[in-house]
Amino acid sequence: MVISKQQSDAFWEIKALAIFTVFFAHMPVLSDNIPHIAYFFEVAGVVGVPMFMMMSGFFNLHSTTPLGKTFLRLFVPLLIWGSVCFTLHIIKTPTDTIVVDWIKFVMGSKSVFYFVPMLFCCILLA
Repeated sequence: MVISKQQSDAFWEIKALAIFTVFFAHMPVLSDNIPHIAYFFEVAGVVGVPMFMMMSGFFNLHSTTPLGKTFLRLFVPLLIWGSVCFTLHIIKTPTDTIVVDWIKFVMGSKSVFYFVPMLFCCILLA
């Protein structure tokens, strides 16, 4: 499928907006005195995260990149950054089951890293 430069630019602008709104899904609102800001963050995140996932899937739909290469491009940074964040996490909150908790953390259980395995699943399903 070939799209024009104008269409490509429009898709990238929408994707940039979606990436920006993903930040709102993960930003805590530190004050209960501003409920309208908390509501905005929630709505922006609820709209932005699925929009980002769909746009990423759309751009990957006709990709000629081998699945193994896509897997490595997604999961190598996930393992690196997930491990760094997990290390910082266990310094604050020690655990007795480090390996199991590391696997859960990196795969997105109680962490922000859930989107990488989800994106890969979307690519597989497409």
